[in-house]
Amino acid sequence: PLTLENVFRVDTDVWGCAIDIKTVARLMKANLLYYNFDIQRQATIKKRLNEIIARPTVNKKNVKEMTELLLKDDLLPTPLAFNGAIRTSDSGEEFIYDSKNHTLTITEGTRLDILDGYHRCLSSLEAYSRNPELNFNFTVQLTNWSTSKAQQYQHQLSKATPIPKSRAEELGKTRYADLVVAQLKTESDLKNRIGSDKRLNTVAGEIVNYSVLAKAIDTEFQIRSKMDANDVGDYLVKFFDHLIGYFSERFESRDDNDLLRNNK
Repeated sequence: PLTLENVFRVDTDVWGCAIDIKTVARLMKANLLYYNFDIQRQATIKKRLNEIIARPTVNKKNVKEMTELLLKDDLLPTPLAFNGAIRTSDSGEEFIYDSKNHTLTITEGTRLDILDGYHRCLSSLEAYSRNPELNFNFTVQLTNWSTSKAQQYQHQLSKATPIPKSRAEELGKTRYADLVVAQLKTESDLKNRIGSDKRLNTVAGEIVNYSVLAKAIDTEFQIRSKMDANDVGDYLVKFFDHLIGYFSERFESRDDNDLLRNNK
């Protein structure tokens, strides 16, 4: 558990406070700040042997620049956003707020997902490891949301911050077709084969772009309710399992001239 002081309540499940660089660095070092691939803008996908590995997308140049600014005490105070994922606490409540003393306790077992500020967290860890005497405070928004609501937050951020169009659509989930694609990503042989960026990572086995797939489903199927979406999802799970299984050698061949592997 961790108790933060001078915390003010913004909404029922939203709080705000200042957190010093030492706390951020210690949380990062202890792996208590989590890069949740379900809510981050996009992952970097790599393939090693027969294993697909997802890693955080990191701009090393940005991290280096922010690290130097922190060490020089030139980084302007910027906000971070952490989400205490619901149903992760060992005690059932991720946050316990004391309105009288203005403290917020993050309970044991709570998974803190980084909603915004991953690069600044990396920079904090690096800068603090080089100079433990650093004195710097971040403003932090703490939320207690489901994955779906956290995705909506990222979607709203995408309106101001450039995010690949496909990933923005994926986070937004405004169509019934998006529910179908979400099912295909977890239940069918299209798992790890749907790309979030405009350019497919064929080395990692991606064969179709999220935006292309969702648009095709939206066009080809008359989905008027969530029940319809579930039915279409069940149908397409079986369809793609059969398609990819029957033509497994062609899908594994990495032949970009094969029409079966054409994105559209």
